[in-house]
Amino acid sequence: MTESHSRDRSDRRRRALKRRPVLEDLEGRRLLATRIFLSNAGPITPFESTEYRGPIAKFTATDDRTGKPITDPLRFGGEVRWGDGTSSKIGDMRSFSGAWVEWVKRGNTGYFNVMGRKTWDGENPNVRMSVQVTTMDGSANTTINASVRDAPKSITGQTVTMGPGLWHIDAPVARIRDTNPKSDINEFKAFIRYTDPVTRQTREVRGSIVSYMNEYIVYAPRVWGRAGTYNLSVRVEEVGGITKNTSAVVREL
Repeated sequence: MTESHSRDRSDRRRRALKRRPVLEDLEGRRLLATRIFLSNAGPITPFESTEYRGPIAKFTATDDRTGKPITDPLRFGGEVRWGDGTSSKIGDMRSFSGAWVEWVKRGNTGYFNVMGRKTWDGENPNVRMSVQVTTMDGSANTTINASVRDAPKSITGQTVTMGPGLWHIDAPVARIRDTNPKSDINEFKAFIRYTDPVTRQTREVRGSIVSYMNEYIVYAPRVWGRAGTYNLSVRVEEVGGITKNTSAVVREL
């Protein structure tokens, strides 16, 4: 590059910088102005009562004094409102919730992620969150929709053999596994369908549910009252939630 070309390039850069809007104090001293371009990071779909840890928003920032991107995450603060009446200051890493900024490099450039750590109690498909990113001379806001999903549940039927007599002892016919660490046994109801050995009609009775270690056991009353093999249909309903079905076999000696 020749000396004249270098001077022309420098002149063009100086003219471009002069055209940029600048922030000045009352005495005309130029201050740093930061432009922040903030947007959503993508779908947020955590499970209830299970910690979500990941990006909730992303942004880029430019130093208007130089026109160069800012890459230092410590320059930024702000606040995340989680949509359930709680909030976290950006940079706050408490034990149960928090938010912070991370720089993500992509080739010669990159962007910032606003990271979040949060646990929501209860299923809610319409959580309205908001994020504000601030620096000494700039800020930006965005809103985010999150969908807190019902914790996964499963039901597994069993084959059991019951000894003769003692009909008052119920048969353990299924196991319920709920991944929600705050699961409540009172949220579940169990129903047992069987074929009456005398009338050959299908009947349904209410089952009982007992907590055992980290799962629930469904018990069926042995209302058929005689020896034989009984193929059962077990239905478990969650209050305000989903219904799960399985099959079980009871062999009466």
